[in-house]
Amino acid sequence: MRGGERIVLGSWGLAGQFERAGTRIGYGAVPEAQALDVLDRAWALGIRHVDTASGYGGGAGLARIARWSRKTGRHFALTLKLGRPLNAEGRPERRLTRQDLADELASAESVIGPSASLLLKDPPLDAPEALAVHLETLQAFAPGGQTGISTHQIAACHDLPLPGGGRIAQIEFNGVNQGMAAPAARALKAKGWEVWAMQPLCYGFLSGRYTDQWAFPEGDFRAALPPSIRALYLRGAQLFDAGRARPKGISPSVDALAFCLSHPAIDKVVIGPKTVAQLNDIETALAHAEKQEGLAHDHAV
Repeated sequence: MRGGERIVLGSWGLAGQFERAGTRIGYGAVPEAQALDVLDRAWALGIRHVDTASGYGGGAGLARIARWSRKTGRHFALTLKLGRPLNAEGRPERRLTRQDLADELASAESVIGPSASLLLKDPPLDAPEALAVHLETLQAFAPGGQTGISTHQIAACHDLPLPGGGRIAQIEFNGVNQGMAAPAARALKAKGWEVWAMQPLCYGFLSGRYTDQWAFPEGDFRAALPPSIRALYLRGAQLFDAGRARPKGISPSVDALAFCLSHPAIDKVVIGPKTVAQLNDIETALAHAEKQEGLAHDHAV
């Protein structure tokens, strides 16, 4: 299945919630049975790649993937993000020394087994020489596998001086942030990076489900977003949707996914469904993306 090769299943939503200072936090509660059903359906759709990190769900993300593999005897190719594990208070903490990375990798792989690729999770991008050293360290840990970065620092990617050489650059890329994300993706691609789009639905705001009055449930990290950021995401999603000529029967979610899938600078799209119904959108999105390829994408919203 051609589409399965273009899709990476993000596991942040499937990991559920974890404790931080006595409060449950995450993308909302996701029972384990529901998460395993999504993994089943992803495999049936031809998806063979899962993106994960030790901090997802406070470690529950890794454990759920491992239990699914033991139950089914099947194994996804795993991309493991390192360098921002949760500390004792449940907060992400940057740890990029060689020993820190080695310890985090060993701990994660003791649960899920070997990884196909390793990424630095939100490393500083303003010190290219240090970043190059960290990437060399990852490569030593993953001989023959791919390495790279996963970052929300889109502006810094425009002029990132490091050549990719087949490395992965996973960046936030969606219909809301195109004014910044599309040039960054093109610049990375020109330097030889393999570009993966993450957050293709802009934290769900491109799904068409949310309004100014929407109340996210307690424990969903989006409930704590500043009103200005929520308003920005909502307005951007509305402008993106208004500027699209969506065919009848194509939902906002499908159109937003197809937009990323059909962009010439994007190699793979990392999706984060929490239910089988959300995952099923990908079949329609892949077909819709094929019709959109070749269209102009680089418009700011």
